[in-house]
Amino acid sequence: MGVSPYENTALWLRLVRHPLALKYVENDRDVRLDRYEQLREGPLLAGGHVFEDDLRLLEAADIEPLGVIRLHHYVVESLVFIYVASLSLVSIVLLVRALRRRHRRNVDRNCHANSSIQQMQTSSNGVLQAFGVSFLGCRCMHCQALAPEYEKAAKQLAEEGSEVVLAEINCDGAVGVAQEFGVEGYPTLKFFRKGVARSYTGSRQADGIVSWCKTVLLPAVINVSSVSEIPEDAEVTFVSVGYDSSDELMKEFENLADLHRDDAKFYAVSGGDKAIYVLHKPNERFDFSASTADKLVEFVQQESLPLFSEISHANYMRYFSSGKSISWFCAVAADYEKYRAVFTKVARELRSYVLFAWLDVEKFTAAKEAFAVNSFPSVAHQTDMGRYILVPESYSFDDVDAVLTFYSDVDAGKVARSIKSEEEPANNDGPVVTLVGKTLPDFVNNATRPIMLMIHSPFCEHCKKFMPVYTAFGESMGTDGRVIVALLNGDGNESSLDHIQWTAYPTVLLIQPGSTEVVTFDGKRTLEDLKEFVEKHCPDERHGEL
Repeated sequence: MGVSPYENTALWLRLVRHPLALKYVENDRDVRLDRYEQLREGPLLAGGHVFEDDLRLLEAADIEPLGVIRLHHYVVESLVFIYVASLSLVSIVLLVRALRRRHRRNVDRNCHANSSIQQMQTSSNGVLQAFGVSFLGCRCMHCQALAPEYEKAAKQLAEEGSEVVLAEINCDGAVGVAQEFGVEGYPTLKFFRKGVARSYTGSRQADGIVSWCKTVLLPAVINVSSVSEIPEDAEVTFVSVGYDSSDELMKEFENLADLHRDDAKFYAVSGGDKAIYVLHKPNERFDFSASTADKLVEFVQQESLPLFSEISHANYMRYFSSGKSISWFCAVAADYEKYRAVFTKVARELRSYVLFAWLDVEKFTAAKEAFAVNSFPSVAHQTDMGRYILVPESYSFDDVDAVLTFYSDVDAGKVARSIKSEEEPANNDGPVVTLVGKTLPDFVNNATRPIMLMIHSPFCEHCKKFMPVYTAFGESMGTDGRVIVALLNGDGNESSLDHIQWTAYPTVLLIQPGSTEVVTFDGKRTLEDLKEFVEKHCPDERHGEL
């Protein structure tokens, strides 16, 4: 191996070349060197987990790779990559130094994972050209769904001999790590290359991850001698004409191409009058008219998404992360083609603050329920203020100006906000009143007593467990008469009242009559805590207590 298999507080791991992931052999810390070979035949711990500050000697040599390095925030202090050429294998030695004291763990968690990533970024020996890191939380269901696909992608990259390494960091208890790398939710996938981190927003399927990894190592800008050589297969294509590599704009163009390589194609044409422009499929060209690098950054960021194209599992995160309003064109393929030219022109006019996407309703069969539209084709215009529905009966889809008028009317407050609502139940006389989107405003505005409102989801296990308790609470309040106990299905209904909104299930709100004052219940989901909550916020002067 070239290194000692045992040092007092150091962990030595020997890996096969790819994918820099292993199964560990566990052994007692006080192992003698003459037992070293015996360890290699010992029990394997899949997953690469390292526990406790009482460090054990772990060694793995010439084993089948698992697929992913796991960088545990509580144990990783440094990573040292050593390039060793040996026939068709490149051996890499990973040195991990463990924490010695339990009480230091919480203090040091963030810096260990930080140090790991930083040293991976600054590795300049040629072994690591790029690597991806999945920031995750153990209890996150989306992380659990991603895990097998991520492992599959790592294994495929290994088998194909890719130079891209995949790793993952468990951020539970290491908030600083997430903050340092701009992680706002789990899972977040980031790829690091040449010291630059970029978020991956593509497909969370193995094929999509692998495809992206393969393009990471290719030149971001493709050089051609003529515009005629540029293929027309991409939805978005950026073209630079007449610039050489020493020009400041060209340098920025190359940087942007690397950052947006999964968003668009980038080409550089040698010779000709200087120009930079974008081509949107099928035939829309839009020129960059400024002259500074900062403006070029803004130009590429704005134009990197298609003007009007199909949204899918592979690209939807690019729309959601844009920070702009989204107009969902809900229609079958024939209507998309019929009105494509009109909405492409509208999209160009509103490009600075609205993105347009076609949602194929034959693929996404729940479009009516999700966007509260009654017929197709329709446009669900989603903004920070709410959703507004555009239908051809009110604003002709054949006329660019008519469609633009709809957006002007929305801005002017002339279009009513769309509210998703179920039908009101025929029998609503129980101890818990069932509200729906269209009955909620009048019920709240006309109430003379405080309302205790639980927003739930039929698919939420916490809600299912809490429901019998909440029903019993409704029965007790029916006798007491102090508050009205109500229920709203948050999946099938929305609220048009700004002061009644929710982001999780179950959410229980206490709404005071004639007021926008709302108090969120944050106690234990027990009958006793619900009663104490009411007693605190709605004291009964007649009875003194519940």
